[in-house]
Amino acid sequence: MESFGTINHIRGVNPENNWACLNTSKGILVGYVENPQKGDHIKAQGSWFNNPKYGMEFRASKIELESSFGRYNMTHALSNAKLAGWGKAAANKLYDYYGLSMLESLSDSAALKKLGFTRKQVISASEFSVKNKGSIIIRSLLMKAGIGYKTSEKIVSESDITELIKNPFSLLGKVARLSFYHVDRIFLAGGGDKESTFRFKAALSEVLRKANDKGHTGINQNDWFNSACALIGIVPSHEIDLSEEFIEFPINSGVIYSKECYKQESLIAKRLKECATISPLKYECTVDNQLSEEQRKALHNAKESGVSIVTGGPGTGKTTVISNLCELAKINNISVYMLAPTGLASRRMTESVNDASIPAMTIHSFTQA
Repeated sequence: MESFGTINHIRGVNPENNWACLNTSKGILVGYVENPQKGDHIKAQGSWFNNPKYGMEFRASKIELESSFGRYNMTHALSNAKLAGWGKAAANKLYDYYGLSMLESLSDSAALKKLGFTRKQVISASEFSVKNKGSIIIRSLLMKAGIGYKTSEKIVSESDITELIKNPFSLLGKVARLSFYHVDRIFLAGGGDKESTFRFKAALSEVLRKANDKGHTGINQNDWFNSACALIGIVPSHEIDLSEEFIEFPINSGVIYSKECYKQESLIAKRLKECATISPLKYECTVDNQLSEEQRKALHNAKESGVSIVTGGPGTGKTTVISNLCELAKINNISVYMLAPTGLASRRMTESVNDASIPAMTIHSFTQA
């Protein structure tokens, strides 16, 4: 891994896949990295490439971030542990050698002696690492994930360390900046089984979360299962329990939903059934001649029915139909709301229709208004 110093400027990050373009101390770096922050220290593996438009850039196949708060967090954790001989100066010296791995290094007495630490410091460090092995793992990995010293201490002090190492996935969603990747490292560092039920269920949740973030309300059960196995590096097995009681997510016709999305989809189905009995609105329907025959038919069907569903593959003109429907509604003074299951999907609708006077929002927001 080559050190690129500090991130000076974040040129852009794709929220869907974490592809980032970063200005670093050594130049432009591009690659997949989660949640980079200005001031973070960065290491990368890859090769330089001459981009015809932007010049030389480093295309990374692997990136490691070290939070700009790393030294502060790590040295405070050690100097405040009340170890004999370990004040701020000794803690900073150890950080200079080991960086974010300094807490784990406390158990290596031979290495500490070679670095010039006193016998008193070596003995107290060894005793501390034996007595607090579990909490050291948790503290170290939390801070490597960018979690502050005070938050890390709070988590450790309020938790059963044995249970937390056994199932650290319980922290997901409770601590900002703590991703599945970071929690999984804590789990494996604590000696967790790669094929543990805790780990597999957390991977299933993570795959579904990413699908929701991309605007999908559900995911095919087989794809979901295989993606979760790939995420944690295990071989798919038919022996794994995929019953609804195990996975704790709704299943409908082979599609897995998050509980919130399933609730929304069920509400949509119920409302569509009710709307089907409503008399259609009366309005003038002047159709653009540039539309295809199927698009014109869709607009006329919308006029003649209480509810209308527009379907079709990519590029078939669904957005054009929706835009025309919105325009017809405005001409006839009919209120229009554009609703979507997720925030990302609602933003895409806003961009597609390109009419600021027509609000786009999530179904949840609309029903709570």
